[in-house]
Amino acid sequence: MTAVLITASVAACLASWLAAARLLYGRMRARSIDAMIRKFPSMYGKGDKAVRRWNEEDRPWVMAAALAAALVWPLVLPGAMARRAVFRFLDSTPVLSQSETADREKQRSRRIAELERENEQLRRQQEPQP
Repeated sequence: MTAVLITASVAACLASWLAAARLLYGRMRARSIDAMIRKFPSMYGKGDKAVRRWNEEDRPWVMAAALAAALVWPLVLPGAMARRAVFRFLDSTPVLSQSETADREKQRSRRIAELERENEQLRRQQEPQP
């Protein structure tokens, strides 16, 4: 009975490792291909060239990285979640620079003027015509 439980546990660990590796591989692949197209749009106008180049050069390294990351994901996951929470907290309400504040003020003024014009047009339409 113990041997069956151990075998089942090992099989479950291997299955979760492969599933995590597949998920990480897919995300890494998509991000790196998109980054290549963004960085070099004249070289990789369409995705075909970027995918072909990626498959030839980057695929083995990304596979190895995904497998390695999947091995340690149970250890890394709590740290990654804590990092994300800390970054969200720190970046949630940053102090705006002077240029950002001025841009927001201009946008706000434009929007207020636009709404006042619309309000005036509606007011004119609702007034009784003599």
